[in-house]
Amino acid sequence: MQRFKGFFDLDIIEESTSVETFRFTEQIPYYGSTVEGQTYSFNSNSTKYRWVAKDLPGLKIEPYTDNIINYLGTMHFELIRIQFPRAPVRNYTSSWDDANEFILDNDGFGEYIAEAGSAWDHYMIDAPSESIMESILWALNTARENISWNQRSSVLAVDSPENVLRNGSGNSAEVNLLLLGLLRNLEIEAYPVVLSTVDNGRLFSDSPTITQWNYVVVLVKIPGEDDILLDATANHPIPGYLPQRAINGRGRTVDKNVSHWVDLESNILNKQNREYDILINNNGDIQGSLKIEFYDFGKYIQKQKLKKLGEQEYIEKLSNDLGFVIENSEIEWNECMNEPMVIEGELNVSEYAQVIGNELIMPSLLFETTEENIFRKDERLYPVYFNSTLDSEITFNIELEDNLDFAYIPEDTELRRGMRFIHKLSFKEDGNKLHIIQNNVRNRRVVPAENYNGLKQFYNRKIDNLEQIVLKIK
Repeated sequence: MQRFKGFFDLDIIEESTSVETFRFTEQIPYYGSTVEGQTYSFNSNSTKYRWVAKDLPGLKIEPYTDNIINYLGTMHFELIRIQFPRAPVRNYTSSWDDANEFILDNDGFGEYIAEAGSAWDHYMIDAPSESIMESILWALNTARENISWNQRSSVLAVDSPENVLRNGSGNSAEVNLLLLGLLRNLEIEAYPVVLSTVDNGRLFSDSPTITQWNYVVVLVKIPGEDDILLDATANHPIPGYLPQRAINGRGRTVDKNVSHWVDLESNILNKQNREYDILINNNGDIQGSLKIEFYDFGKYIQKQKLKKLGEQEYIEKLSNDLGFVIENSEIEWNECMNEPMVIEGELNVSEYAQVIGNELIMPSLLFETTEENIFRKDERLYPVYFNSTLDSEITFNIELEDNLDFAYIPEDTELRRGMRFIHKLSFKEDGNKLHIIQNNVRNRRVVPAENYNGLKQFYNRKIDNLEQIVLKIK
């Protein structure tokens, strides 16, 4: 079966059929060797294809692209079945059941799963006996603590479960299929999900395949609740969330009785709140405190960074991104999925506001001001891919020293592209205090190339609407 993937149309598609004659000689086992047996001649219907594409432009790397190889013209072939004389038909991808059977028959998948549970036998004495969620958390943490991902993506295990656990390292299939075995030991309904990572490219089509997968995660079914995806290769795994490399369209369960598509992009909301409480003096100095809360997928992503970098380097990087040093920082982390990751700290920034005569001028969003549009090109060939959807709120609670007053405060603004992209900015004066709230909502992860100009204009308007706050010295 042939499948074409590309960002252009083929100029020529031709095919021709013919009958060809083939000769096949049996190889018969004989005392540890083989001898030639009978020779058969048989006819086969053959189809020859010719595809031509002309005057193609070169690939252009564009920002916010998932993987440039998804737009490379590619012809992909998938083996459907084989039948030799005097042998039964061997189906590979004539149906999803056949594809599943082929994968499950592989020692690095089906046999590995069968042996994975027993590899954990001596760990089961510590297994919790309370809720299903506690059992899932225990299994996920136990797998992560005992097996490190070796940075290799694979849909098949290479080593045995016992050796992987003994060595403490394995590829993505070895790690997550061991997690599957541990979950099944706990009598939790769990299934392997095969997928193609972002680096491996998107699937060519929805047709059955055995060659396009290069990664495995685990799906857990809890009665009356949404399915939960798990990946123990992450630096700090959290139930329900996948690392960015695995968020790539859809995957598929591989099981004799359960075979269906799985949405890999259903839980990617990056929700975050930032709140500044600051005091400004007549020199333009700012001092105060900062509180950041990360929820949902945002919490998952930040926890991976924190685990990888360590607290000191993580705060240094965050300080660099914000443009000031976060002092006396504290990070609060709760394993509960509904609780945020909280970062608190202090800030002291000298001469932040520009002093001109008896006036002080500063951007209306201070440290959170975006000065350039991330989309600057006039046109775009490929879809825009964001890492996640977004729900962000930034609050500034500004207080002025007694000898300062507000000379100019911008008007409230609201921008929308339907319900997909929303930007709100509001200002509320209260004596010598000003409350600024910015809300950004991005309900779409992918924007088609034909909608690029509208997206670019939306971001241009966000920047154009940003004005300066003017303070005056009494």
